[in-house]
Amino acid sequence: MEEDNPSFFWIKSEGQQKLATENLVPGNQVYK
Repeated sequence: MEEDNPSFFWIKSEGQQKLATENLVPGNQVYK
């Protein structure tokens, strides 16, 4: 269960937040 593995949830949340941030930041393609 994901509740028993907070590390997995953290990585999942981090990934989603990063993608959302990259999509909102202009010129993010340059950073990549």
